[in-house]
Amino acid sequence: MSLSPPTPITTPSPARSSARAYRSEDDLVIAFSKALASRNNKKRSLVLRELNCANGVADLVLADLATPNRRSERLGRITPRWLHALRCLPYRKTFTTSDFVALTGVSRGRAITALAEFELERFCVRGIAKHTWQKIWQPRPVTTRIAAFEAKLRDWKKALFQAERYKDFANETSIVIDASNVGPVLRNLDEFRVRNIGVIACASDGWIEVVHAAQSASPRSPEKYWLANCLIAKEASRLELIGRMN
Repeated sequence: MSLSPPTPITTPSPARSSARAYRSEDDLVIAFSKALASRNNKKRSLVLRELNCANGVADLVLADLATPNRRSERLGRITPRWLHALRCLPYRKTFTTSDFVALTGVSRGRAITALAEFELERFCVRGIAKHTWQKIWQPRPVTTRIAAFEAKLRDWKKALFQAERYKDFANETSIVIDASNVGPVLRNLDEFRVRNIGVIACASDGWIEVVHAAQSASPRSPEKYWLANCLIAKEASRLELIGRMN
């Protein structure tokens, strides 16, 4: 999958902000969220708060959206945990309900429920023989890039640990730290460089610096990546960023 290059939030500044510390992590998240929305230059992008991809809840996610196709909106109507399974099904080849059970490890009842959902959203059709199916539309990601952010006032070690987990579904992960507490992070930048995790300092007066930029990479877990795409598709559809096309 071809990925777009990272979108810089600001040009790094040699000066450090002397602004007052944030009173809470929520204040930090809100401030950085506004900065993301105002400084991002992509027309088709979406900022989400608290995206839960089954391995931690990212404080913020910036998703660059792909050009929508005829199934983009329907992607968001699939139950998130089933989307990777849908992607893995053979394309335009006959498979059985038992094949789906073997693929996913779920009960036959749950398999039938999932397949009925795929049929409803026109990704699959029933075959001529009983209990057979065929996938007629291959799901495509609704994103071209996913960047995840973990915000902390001062606990950079915890932020680093959590940001590492977001690499399962995101192309880039970074921590956002209160600029008044950035000193310990600067003394331990190698911890972030070796893990390819970005560092962004955010001050309460609006000053922001990308201390270390994460490089774009493929997500580690296809299952978590497709889960994230489903959740993003749901939100993009709600905001009508994905057109209502049948």
